[in-house]
Amino acid sequence: MVSHDKNIHDSKTLDATITHANSNRTKPIQQAVCDRGYVGVKEVLGAMIILPKKALKRTIVINEIKKRKLCKRRAAIEPIIGHLKSDFRLSRKPAQRASW
Repeated sequence: MVSHDKNIHDSKTLDATITHANSNRTKPIQQAVCDRGYVGVKEVLGAMIILPKKALKRTIVINEIKKRKLCKRRAAIEPIIGHLKSDFRLSRKPAQRASW
């Protein structure tokens, strides 16, 4: 988890995040499942960004089911992140935290 001094939009932090994740892996990331904060980004460093959104009528049902499962799996960790932030006081006084 990284703390930023300023309020940076999520889509601006994705490049650094994928670069860091690729440095810890043997194969580069091909797909990244993100939340709606990353809207507008289609691809970063060769990784296709998957966002939860309504399906078009022309999409194949099997692909849409796979995408829905990936997005549900990603959404399952949101409460964990929220509890970590509240337990370790990461969401309190962001101006003071930046000066540490």
